[in-house]
Amino acid sequence: MIRLPNCAGVGVTVFQDQPGPLWHAYRLWRAAAGPFADYVLVAPFLAGWQPVSRFPVHRDAAGVTRGIGARADRDAVAVLLEATPRLALSIGARLQRYGWAVVPFFGRWPAERAVLPVERLTGWLAGAAAAFVATGPSGDVPIELRGSTERPSRRCRSLFPAREGGRGVSSRLDPPVQVCFLLDSDRRRTVTPLTLRTRFDNRYDYAEHMLPPAEYLWRWGVTRTVWVGRAATPPPDLDTYAHSLIAHGLTVELAPLAALIAPERGAQYADRLPPEHHPSTV
Repeated sequence: MIRLPNCAGVGVTVFQDQPGPLWHAYRLWRAAAGPFADYVLVAPFLAGWQPVSRFPVHRDAAGVTRGIGARADRDAVAVLLEATPRLALSIGARLQRYGWAVVPFFGRWPAERAVLPVERLTGWLAGAAAAFVATGPSGDVPIELRGSTERPSRRCRSLFPAREGGRGVSSRLDPPVQVCFLLDSDRRRTVTPLTLRTRFDNRYDYAEHMLPPAEYLWRWGVTRTVWVGRAATPPPDLDTYAHSLIAHGLTVELAPLAALIAPERGAQYADRLPPEHHPSTV
């Protein structure tokens, strides 16, 4: 293991010569992401410590999961869920059991004494992966992954076989591909100067190239996206990405998280954007 000090003198784990304790969980998450496996952010899985594995229980997870399911119905859809890691992973684990592809999109660098804590995140990632029942969208018999120590590539076949064809060809998939990207709502947390002097700053932004382009979503039959977050608008660092989806003909539907937790309080704020509108104008 190599450790480098940052400007505050905090040791930062850079990489390990051997696969770390979270490598198996990383492989399980890639299997859960299906055709979007390459978009799983690897950063937290590089942690050098042994995580305390725990399932990410959250009181709002069931309600938000039902709300997402209602909005998705039986359509091919990509949901971008921006929430705290525990809530996002609790929802993601539930969706995965219903056959969704789930992509953890947490870019927190696993440093000790960091601005964004990573210790609990790694435990939740390991706990959710250990509880997976991997089911593909084609109605496959569930494959238990709980407690498995085997390599996923040997344990189970591909849950999402590749489809050939270009834009529009795969829109007739039955059942359709449904994918949820779990975004970190705390990635730009505001902290004091004192915190920055004593802790490693592992805050980050997303970039357009980090998410699948519209052409790739089209290939898998996805013609609309649902953005779920604290506000009924895409986050500033992904506004360009939302604009690119709209420019390529995908529908962008916006829903505040509160509207799914308590529909009677927030459903009136949900909005739906046709391709000719820009999300920042809503």
